[in-house]
Amino acid sequence: MRFTKILCTLGPATRTRAIIDALAENGMNVARINLSHGTRDEHRAVIRLIRDINGKRKTCGKPEIGILMDTRGPEIRTGDTDKPFVIVKGQDVIFSSHPRGDARSTVIEVNYGGEWA
Repeated sequence: MRFTKILCTLGPATRTRAIIDALAENGMNVARINLSHGTRDEHRAVIRLIRDINGKRKTCGKPEIGILMDTRGPEIRTGDTDKPFVIVKGQDVIFSSHPRGDARSTVIEVNYGGEWA
């Protein structure tokens, strides 16, 4: 029994029956679907396809393919700057959704004002 699993991210070029079958035959255990890319209909279609493939694999006694859905997390982005600046090792840097002038550190504006979990 193998303890390590092989996870493959499916994308536009790998969402066909032939390719998913080939990936599974060559060791893929889990198909990852990145929900940050594609539409709901595309995600539904690939899930249906994997479930159909799993039905056939099960009848042949082959291991089924797991489905991992990678959900979208917060997309934290930095704000625009007037000019480039250099950050050196040991320098204090503050990331803030409410930037303020601070002579002791560089402040980088971000678009996220929530609390970190």
